[in-house]
Amino acid sequence: MRNMVGGVEGVDLSTDASVRDSILPASRASVWAALPSVFETLGMDTPTVDAASLMIGNPRYRPRRRIGGERLSRHLDCGSGPGGDYADRYQVTIYLMVQLGSPPGGGTMVRTTLDASARARDVAGGAVHCGSRGSLERRIVELILENLGRD
Repeated sequence: MRNMVGGVEGVDLSTDASVRDSILPASRASVWAALPSVFETLGMDTPTVDAASLMIGNPRYRPRRRIGGERLSRHLDCGSGPGGDYADRYQVTIYLMVQLGSPPGGGTMVRTTLDASARARDVAGGAVHCGSRGSLERRIVELILENLGRD
């Protein structure tokens, strides 16, 4: 499936984790410099910062019902029950990593990998897998473009 964000084409790959590749018309150095601000805007800490492989993110982020000021159910589909969306009621753990690359046609490839699970807060039991709605991956690209526009 192909998507457009701010005139930038992205491709969603179908796997358990959501992997989205977007090509931005900017240098890897400028995109890399913008990423800490992107994660800060989303309210996410980044324990993984690997400048050698141009990878940044959080492999075990546990948001408190919101990310970037928005309810988790806007970004994740963890299923639902009588009380509403599990993404908004359960303890969610998110794997979110962004890695930069050099596509053949120039610019910078931004690969966003997102996977998540949710577990009931008050009941023992297994976790449910959460699918991405694609909005968080698109928001990351939008925030990168906003940050690049400030330079």
